[in-house]
Amino acid sequence: MSDKYQYIIFDLDGTLTDSGPGIMNGFEYAIEKMGREPVDRSEMRKFVGPPLKVSFGDLLGYSKEDTDRAIVLYRDYYNNMGGVLENSVYPGIVELLSDLKSEGKKLIVATSKNEVGTKTVLEHFELKKFFDFVAAADDKIRPRKTDVIKYALDSCGITDLSHVVMVGDRENDILAANEIGIDSIGVLYGYGDSEELTAAGATYLAEKPSDVKKLIIDDISIRLETEKDYRAVEELTRNAFWNVYKPGADEHYYVHTMRNHPDFIPELAFVLEKDGEIIGNIMYTKAWIEDENGMKKEIVSFGPFCVAPEYQRLKLGKVLIEHSFEAARKMGYDVNIIFGNPGNYVTRGFVSCKKKNVSCFQKGNFPTALLVCEMIPGALDGHEWMYIPSTAADCCDDEAAVEEFDKTFTPKEKKWMPSQEEFYIYRNSSVVR
Repeated sequence: MSDKYQYIIFDLDGTLTDSGPGIMNGFEYAIEKMGREPVDRSEMRKFVGPPLKVSFGDLLGYSKEDTDRAIVLYRDYYNNMGGVLENSVYPGIVELLSDLKSEGKKLIVATSKNEVGTKTVLEHFELKKFFDFVAAADDKIRPRKTDVIKYALDSCGITDLSHVVMVGDRENDILAANEIGIDSIGVLYGYGDSEELTAAGATYLAEKPSDVKKLIIDDISIRLETEKDYRAVEELTRNAFWNVYKPGADEHYYVHTMRNHPDFIPELAFVLEKDGEIIGNIMYTKAWIEDENGMKKEIVSFGPFCVAPEYQRLKLGKVLIEHSFEAARKMGYDVNIIFGNPGNYVTRGFVSCKKKNVSCFQKGNFPTALLVCEMIPGALDGHEWMYIPSTAADCCDDEAAVEEFDKTFTPKEKKWMPSQEEFYIYRNSSVVR
């Protein structure tokens, strides 16, 4: 990804600086002066990031006239009573900006803060020197975050949006990026959380500034697996699944044998690579579903699928899945069915097999862990289906062969983990209503 993003647009509040104390104090001041009911401090976190008109008007329910008056009061506190400097730069931000500039990236600020407050913060904390352009909101001509970002893009003459990424901590940052058509990185160290940013449609997530650097600078790419990757993929798979579903693991043996099975689809075996090191992979086999009339339909099923622990929670797995889905669609596949933990896959478009009338083992049996994704909407409409999995995974029934293969790797301790019981429940229970 090092060459993909050349223009990095940063939100200010909650992304570059922790401006929450000053903003919340400004809201307390304005609300008190308005004679309104005080708002609990914990509830004020949601005011950090969105435009003031949204916070006062939509979130607090003020009329247009009261919103305008409250904004004047807020800005009086914020700009004239020290609120703007009740603020601090997040740890790691200076290093991140410096590294991005060293890589030749063009850095832009796009903030819902007005020009006066923006200039004060950037200059006071000596951040302005890192940025090629600063776009601030204006109540009349640039009231929305989308307007601010468009202004920045137009002012900088940026037309190829594939090289642009927005970095922000709230849903308004992500929604604006999606509306414009640029990728986004939702940061979790600010005032939004994973649920909010994922629901808004963030392309990636970053827990800390160094994760933003990984996503932008690190040379991460997706390509097809080659023979020279086999051992590295098996090592990665073993480490990812060790003690997760059983004491030890057999997924690496499954990977090893799957490649020689007739149901294996090499055109859908992808690896995620960083600087020559494999940090993720996904593999597919053919599977089938049969309708009530005996018509059999070939589909796909992925797994194993994994991302190295140090690169998890960045949504790189999402990118890998979506890449493989697009490749599968181009091959003519429209349905993907897997066995997995629902919590890991419902955000990727998978639903309970019962919702798509897909039984398993016997008619009317809907295992909780059997998840269905229509890669083309409506592909399963109008029929009852029976899932017929590939036999590729049957190799794992040979426990002696699994153990013998595992001896070729560095020994690891086998132990019980709560996740094993969790998956046992999912795999051996069914949806009945």
